Order: sequence, then structure tokens, then C-alpha cells
Amino acid sequence: ELITFLGTLLTEELPIVFLLNTFQPLVSILNDVCTKVKQYCPRIGSEEMKSEEENVIAVWTRESKHNYEDNAKITEDFICPTAQKFVIEFDSRCHTERRYDYLQFTDSIGKQTFDDTFGSDRWPSKAEFKGPKLNFYFSSDGSNNYWGYKFTLKAYGKTIPPFHWLFDLQISFSRLLGLMVSTVLNVEPGTKSLKKNSDEEKKEE
Repeated sequence: ELITFLGTLLTEELPIVFLLNTFQPLVSILNDVCTKVKQYCPRIGSEEMKSEEENVIAVWTRESKHNYEDNAKITEDFICPTAQKFVIEFDSRCHTERRYDYLQFTDSIGKQTFDDTFGSDRWPSKAEFKGPKLNFYFSSDGSNNYWGYKFTLKAYGKTIPPFHWLFDLQISFSRLLGLMVSTVLNVEPGTKSLKKNSDEEKKEE
């Protein structure tokens, strides 16, 4: 928290050179420790920092009234920016009027429609769609309504694995030192001389 606090409040008025000299030995010690425990401090861009597994990053559950109403029109967009795919699992009680009452899902590839009864060739137990956006639409006509629908929608994506606090501390220190060096470079003597020259010009006027 202290590192984050210093990083957000860095200004030219702070004794940055003094802070750099103070933190440098700590950074050296921290780097030595991380070198000895590489399992906790992976290299940037290394395989340890890459996640090949697709994990569930969002879940939604939706269901109609049972039975659903006549002349229903329901639409909803499911959006998950980091999702690579969506997987829908339907309740085994799902049932609508064949062809006239239906669910429709649309991704960037196309549309897929579900109606009739769960488990039939028109309504599989699961369906997969492309992320990161999926549109859902339900429509019913004015007669013959049934149990309706219920489904669970899961968004899958590759997530960054959790890191050890020691590695997080190393990254935070490195970022803070970078900000300090950048601030020092922005207050070189030449910058101050420009201000001094400007003041002298005003006096001459």
C-alpha cells in the first residue's frame, strides 16, 4: 500500500533522489531473494505466466415463467470482454411449441434456434457459442404454451494465474523506481534554466 501511495503522489517537490537511494538496496535484496525462489517469482513472459486453461469467468441463469405467456418477446445481450466462448446448459424440463415458440442465440458466427422438447434433435442438452458477445431472443405466438425454458450460461476465458505476494512486491517496486527515474529526468537542470530564462525576460520587459 505504501508503494502504491508513493507511486500516485510522485511530484517534483518530493526528495526523489533520496527515495531512489533509499529503495535501491531494498530492490537489490528483493531481486536476490526472488532469484533463489524462482517458483514464486516467474520471469515476465515466461510459460509460468501464461494460462492455457479456459476457466469460467462469468455465469448467468435465465428462465421463463412456467408456463410461459402467449405473445412473449424477450431479448438480452450477454457480454464478457475476455470470454473466448459461451457454453449453455439447458434444464431437462425445457419444452416449447414446435416451430412457433422458440429460443434463438446469435453470436458473431451465426444463429442457433431451439424449440420442441429437451433432448430432441431440435433441443440438445448443451450448446457452444463464440465470445465475447451473445444475443438471446425468445418468442412465442398466441396459443399453445408449455413449460418454457431454463438455462445456465457460462463464459469461458483464459485468466492470469494468481501470483505470490513476493512477486507482486517485486513488480510494484520496479514500477515505483521507474516512475521515480522518469520524474527525475523531467526535472533536469535544463528545465529549471528555462524557467529562469523566462523570469529574466520578464524582468527586462
